[in-house]
Parts: sequence; C-alpha cells; structure tokens
Amino acid sequence: MIPHSGIEEAIIKVFDIRCDECPKIAIVPRVNEKKGEKSSLLTTMHIQQQELTSKMLQAGYSSLWIPKEIISVNKIPVLATGKLDIVGCKSLLNEKLNLYHNHSKNIK
Repeated sequence: MIPHSGIEEAIIKVFDIRCDECPKIAIVPRVNEKKGEKSSLLTTMHIQQQELTSKMLQAGYSSLWIPKEIISVNKIPVLATGKLDIVGCKSLLNEKLNLYHNHSKNIK
C-alpha cells in the first residue's frame, strides 16, 4: 500500500505546486470491487489524466502511484488546524460522483 500523503507529495513535486494558503490537491481512497481500493485525486487545479500519468511516469513513479480518476472541486476541505479534512474530502468525492452518475443517467 502506498500512503496517500506520499502520492500527494509526488503530485506536488511533479506539478511544482506551491502550497500557499490552502491545499490544491487531496488523495481520497474509495472502494474498488476488483482491487480493494482506488485512489481519487480531488483538485482545484486543471489537471488532465493523460498529463498526470505522463508526468508521474517520467518522474519515475510506478503506475500504482497514479490516481485513476481526477475530480475537480472549488475548494479542498480542511480542518480548523489547517490539515486536510479526510471525512469532508470523502463526502465531497461521493457528492461529486453521485452528481456525475445522476447526470450520466439523465443523458441516456
């Protein structure tokens, strides 16, 4: 297992993200029926999957380190201490995924 903070640090490094007042990315796990867990990237930045994959592989990271889905958000939830709000991030991820799935059903 790869620690989520390690994946976040790798993404910060390969995209040269300057951590100023608030976080711009967060790795959030979610259940994957085939593999047990899937890492999702919540981000306030415009990051494409192909760009993420390319930069991570070029930097020498294994494909296991690359989140398989990227979810754009307006803000990454944080606690009053300034640390990531993991529960808030999971709720935000689920909310975004539910909106996406409901929208996809309506299109069909």
